[in-house]
Amino acid sequence: NKRADAKVSQYFSPHAEKVLKVTPTKVPFLTNVYYRPGIGLLYHRMVHARGIYCTLWQNMNPQLAVLLRVIEVTAILLAVTLLATPLYIRRLTKRLTDPLTTLSHTTQMIAGAKEPGAMWLPVPAQPTEVTELAGNFNELLSMLNERQEQQKLFVMNAAHELRTPIATIRSHAQLIERHGENHPEIITKSVGYITEESRQIQQLIDELLQLSCADRLALDLTPLDLSATVTTIMQKIAGTFEQTVTTEIQPDIHITGNESAIEQILVNL
Repeated sequence: NKRADAKVSQYFSPHAEKVLKVTPTKVPFLTNVYYRPGIGLLYHRMVHARGIYCTLWQNMNPQLAVLLRVIEVTAILLAVTLLATPLYIRRLTKRLTDPLTTLSHTTQMIAGAKEPGAMWLPVPAQPTEVTELAGNFNELLSMLNERQEQQKLFVMNAAHELRTPIATIRSHAQLIERHGENHPEIITKSVGYITEESRQIQQLIDELLQLSCADRLALDLTPLDLSATVTTIMQKIAGTFEQTVTTEIQPDIHITGNESAIEQILVNL
């Protein structure tokens, strides 16, 4: 107290004089923070009003204790987080990637199988994206299986159609080879059969080629008397099989079409 009427110039709180027996040292870079040996860090402020100066030296140990406790708790939480995060990420990753791993393994098995169309991918309940992927892939496998069955049926039918004329050609060729010298009259007849069967084979091959490019085939369409065309075709093929065919064809039916394609359809039927 520096007022003129002051009877006492200095007032000390309890233990203040003991603290100030040793002058605190200023801590660099920290405003209002000092260090007192034996006590630790002190917070220092000075204010004055109307001739009275107040000096505060506050022990910072309680605040430091709280700060250290906060740091300890934070460190513990960080350590727990660092330990738990990999486990959680691993579990989450396993949950997401296991269905994909199963699909990949099954896909490899299907790729190495002789008949992949007959196998299916397991459809997981989740995640939704993998479920949709497996479902779409199974639809593709189903389509592939259907195409394989159609291909097998096509090959079987083609082999069956080729077997008969080839057997006929071989039979007549062997007949000529065995008896041609002694019976010349059979040569002409057998050669006729061979020529006819060869023509059928050629026609069958042409039909197979047309079928293979049916999606790209462009037919020449012309005005056509369908009644006369069907009548002519049926007369031509009526004697090629034992069954009796009865036709009821209305006259003067005219269309725009392809005569060769119509003949091929009727012959196949």
